[in-house]
Amino acid sequence: MSLPELQKKLIDKINKTNDAALLEDIYNFIGADEEVGIYQLSDNQLAVIEQSQQQIKDGNQFTNEEVNKEIDEWLGK
Repeated sequence: MSLPELQKKLIDKINKTNDAALLEDIYNFIGADEEVGIYQLSDNQLAVIEQSQQQIKDGNQFTNEEVNKEIDEWLGK
């Protein structure tokens, strides 16, 4: 796909969407607001990070080997 075709497809998709969060993510991703500089996490993202940190403190985690074994079992290997 050529650059102009890709640009047109993206512009068409952006124009058709009503998803404000998606548009904001796209806007932030392309650096349209360069003066901000630091990505601001949402309250939900911060809550998930805090929950994850607590799970680690509580020992509720898996080793890489445990995860790989579970995946292998799920895939029937």
